[in-house]
Amino acid sequence: MSRNALPHATTGCYVVVGLARGGTSSIAAALHALGIFMGDLARAPNYEDRKLINTIPHTHPLGLKRRDWTEFEATLRQYDSQHDWWGFKYPSLHTDLERVHRLLRNPRYIFIYRDVFAISSRRSQIYPEHDHFRFMRDYLNRYGKIIQFADRHAHSALHVSYEKVLTNTDEFSRTLCEFCNFKIEPEILKAVSSVIMPSPEKYTAWTVRHANSKRQPN
Repeated sequence: MSRNALPHATTGCYVVVGLARGGTSSIAAALHALGIFMGDLARAPNYEDRKLINTIPHTHPLGLKRRDWTEFEATLRQYDSQHDWWGFKYPSLHTDLERVHRLLRNPRYIFIYRDVFAISSRRSQIYPEHDHFRFMRDYLNRYGKIIQFADRHAHSALHVSYEKVLTNTDEFSRTLCEFCNFKIEPEILKAVSSVIMPSPEKYTAWTVRHANSKRQPN
C-alpha cells in the first residue's frame, strides 16, 4: 500500500478506481463502514449508487454515444451540497476518468489492483462461454488506462493491492483511516476490517444474478 495525498481538505469526494471483480466493492464497503456516504442508492453487497451511475453517458445500442454529462454533474452537485465528504465507485469509469475528474470537487482517489489472472478466472466462471485469455488482454489494457491516469494524479491517491488487503486487513484499515483523516480507534478499525473478506456470499450471489440478467434476451 502506498499513499500520496495533499493536506486533507474540509470537503471532497473519494473515488474508488479499479476493475470489475477487482476489489472495488471491498473498498466501497470499507468506506461505508467508516460512515462515508456512498450515494442515495448505494447498497450492499457492491455499494454502487445506481442513481449516480445511471446518469453516466454510455454507449448507445446503435454504436452512438450520449455525451451529455448534465445529469451526472447535477447529481455530483447535489451530493456536494449535502455532504462535506462522500464517495462512489463504478469500475467501468476507466474510459472517462479525466472527464469525471474535471467535474469532481476535490477528488481523492483509491486505486485498487488485483492479479489479472484472478480477475479473468472469476469472470470466466461467470461467463464460461467467453475466452479466458481475451479477458486477460482486456483487463491489462484497462489497467494501462488507469495507471496513466493515476500517474497524472498521484498527488491525491491511495494505491492498494487487493491481495494485500485480504491478507493484512489491520494494516489496510489503518491506512484507509489515515488517508480519510479519521482518528484511529479500535472500534473504527474493527468496523472496517469486518467488511473485508474474499467473495462474500451475498456478493457472489449478486454477480451471478447480474450475469444472468445480461444474458436475458431483449
